[in-house]
Amino acid sequence: MALALVGRQSEIEQLVASTRRHAVGTNRLAAERAGLTLLEGFASFADGHFDRASTCWSTSGPARTPWGSHAQRDIIDLTLLATAARAGQEALAQALLAERVARKPTGEQAAAALLRANGL
Repeated sequence: MALALVGRQSEIEQLVASTRRHAVGTNRLAAERAGLTLLEGFASFADGHFDRASTCWSTSGPARTPWGSHAQRDIIDLTLLATAARAGQEALAQALLAERVARKPTGEQAAAALLRANGL
């Protein structure tokens, strides 16, 4: 995610490719748990491929895992909201907003503003 924020696409591509190469055999589950699809989603988001990022981050995917700090999960949730909005997936965006508000009622205004800022 940090590489995406500073526009270092070639390094993102190298990291994704390296992680994919190591996600075989007995390492596959470990790589997936370490966030391969999350990494692919951030790479797609950084490239502006919001439909692909949204596919990487389905509601049953890594964005919903219990690991990570509250701040890390919050960033993932907010990025997923922005991704759905930018991909024009209004139903998904509204479902994610409702899910977020159920978990964090005080965050409703900020999440709704994020959706508006990203096109919904």
